[in-house]
Amino acid sequence: MRHRVVLLVWLLSFVSVSQANARAKFESAEKSAKKACSAGDFRKGVDLLADLYVQTDDPTYIYNQGRCYEQNHQWESAIDRFREYLRKEEKIGPKLSAEVEKHIADCRRFQEEETARTAPLSEPAHAAPPPPPVAPPPPVVVVQPPPTPPAPVVHPGSSLRVTGIVVGSVGLATLATAIALNLKANSLANDANLTQDPATKSSQQSYKTGAIVCYGIGGAAVLTGVTLYLLGRSKGAIESQTLAIVPTWSPGEAGLAIRGGF
Repeated sequence: MRHRVVLLVWLLSFVSVSQANARAKFESAEKSAKKACSAGDFRKGVDLLADLYVQTDDPTYIYNQGRCYEQNHQWESAIDRFREYLRKEEKIGPKLSAEVEKHIADCRRFQEEETARTAPLSEPAHAAPPPPPVAPPPPVVVVQPPPTPPAPVVHPGSSLRVTGIVVGSVGLATLATAIALNLKANSLANDANLTQDPATKSSQQSYKTGAIVCYGIGGAAVLTGVTLYLLGRSKGAIESQTLAIVPTWSPGEAGLAIRGGF
């Protein structure tokens, strides 16, 4: 009898130790699955939870699979696991059922929001490119030749008139110089008569000669300028003209000679 009691105690101790080891093994697997799901390795976490479900046939591990998928934004897989849990769990109460339905609704909402955010990015890849715009026809450009500038009007005799004015102006200036020299010569003549100074008489003679020369050149220039101006006005057209003004000099007189043909 005593041996039977000892054997029974030993068997109870063995069973208790085995159960404790099994429980520790399950707790370790649960912790490993929870850690994997929290670290983002949802595949490892779901596999560990599947092993626990196979060993225990407890639908709670199916629910935990749904939570693992939900934490890692695997919305469709999470919805599938939550629905599977509702089918497997026979003794689910209204409170727990409402909680599972809320998880399903949240996953569906998050899935729709994520699809709405990524739709504009993926849509252009499938959309056909718009047809190229039709270019408008080129405008018709009418090129007109530039207007021909009118030919410059050449007035016959204009060069003669200009030359006559220039020569006449030089003649007038020369006549003015001759008058000044003549006045100076007359003034020195009066002084020479009074003083009988040979130097004064020589200067008076030089001024007088200069005055005579300027009178001759100035008069000739004025006459030539008037002649050229009149010829320029009277000529309707001049085919060619060659003019040369040559000063002339002779004892006691000076002048200008015009050579050329009209």
